[in-house]
Amino acid sequence: MGSEKAKRYIMVIGPITAEMNETLLENAKAVQGEAFEKDKYQCILVYAPGHPYFNENMIKGILQAGCAILTVDSTVSSFEVGTSMNGETYELPGQTYKHAYLAHMLCIKQIICCVDKMDATNPDYSKERYDKVVKSTSSSLGKIGFDQASIYFVPIPGSEGNNLAGTSPNPFWHRVPTLLQALNQIELPDRHFDKPLRLPIEYAEVSGKNYTMVTGCLETGSLKAGQEVILAPTRHKGKVKYIYVDDKPVQEASAGDSVRCNLKNIDAKVLKAVCVASDSKDDPAKEAIRFTSNIIITANYRGATFFEGYTPIIDFGGYHGAVKFEKFLLRIDPTSGEYELGPKLLQKGDAATVEMVPLKPMIVEPFAEYPPLGRFVIRNNKRIVGVGVVAGVEKTNDPNNERERTKSAFKKLAELFGPALLAVGINLAGALANI
Repeated sequence: MGSEKAKRYIMVIGPITAEMNETLLENAKAVQGEAFEKDKYQCILVYAPGHPYFNENMIKGILQAGCAILTVDSTVSSFEVGTSMNGETYELPGQTYKHAYLAHMLCIKQIICCVDKMDATNPDYSKERYDKVVKSTSSSLGKIGFDQASIYFVPIPGSEGNNLAGTSPNPFWHRVPTLLQALNQIELPDRHFDKPLRLPIEYAEVSGKNYTMVTGCLETGSLKAGQEVILAPTRHKGKVKYIYVDDKPVQEASAGDSVRCNLKNIDAKVLKAVCVASDSKDDPAKEAIRFTSNIIITANYRGATFFEGYTPIIDFGGYHGAVKFEKFLLRIDPTSGEYELGPKLLQKGDAATVEMVPLKPMIVEPFAEYPPLGRFVIRNNKRIVGVGVVAGVEKTNDPNNERERTKSAFKKLAELFGPALLAVGINLAGALANI
């Protein structure tokens, strides 16, 4: 990337205080902090508290990040509860374990573990306790799928802040890296610079006459001043006037950048949180009619069993809303490898291929073509019950879409002969509604 430092998004998962009131819980968002530079990278911290109320925002943070910092409480009882497999009601795993599992399922491959509150162990700064926490956490993360040899563990005394930037005076910590040293060792993920533009819109506001300021994370491709973009699913077109990255004006932004840009001839009122900006001349994004996904059911909330017609909430990078499980195509038992065509139900532990139908306009892409827009989390009543990746998408106005071609042909027929047919009692427009 030339002389410029590569940019890294780091998601920090940590606890929140019990005193945080309900209003804050309902309205809090993942906090993107100030950027800071080290020898190799410019890092941007996305703080996502670990409470279940923050699941939606934590998922957004994970989808932007290239590395996760997992904060582990080292004190007696707190650590055991957070990492146990039966640490919560309904036999759900402990919160720490769940966060790490979610990060891995959403393609985070690099993780740094901060072993916190080392000044509160018995005795203070107990090496024995630290070694026990590291051994247990490393084993758990290995079972999830992380490479144990590449996990960095950083002991942190919560009240003193040692080992963040400078080496701690405590004798056994000289053999471990500081947090900033660990950040310098992480590797850059593939940011898909060669893909066509995809920019999910997170926020929009009026910015002068005929201009709208939009904010979002550039998932693939690049964005240039003067470029004409189209917004899906609204299909409004606009021209990029200005681009800001980290509040600095630039002529071009690349995949991985969080950007603000002014769009000319776009009304902020027509934009929605599900809108995705793309290049109007290079594989523009289109609304999905239905899509086929490969999913894994990771938990059954209160013992639930999922049938065709089930309507959960799913979280993509640029979408949050309900979808319908229209048809179960295939079920696989991951333990035995046995499969069943056209299963009637799905339960915890099942891997399956499912046909889904969105209940409101949404943009989704195959994972093989646009990875950031092709992976998602399935939630039920704020609980994460599964994860998935998109295998194929049926889109509007797709020349290869037989359903759309048929509907388009009938619409043309209705325009030509609709009034005449209606005169003899044939309502062609009504028939079209059922196609």
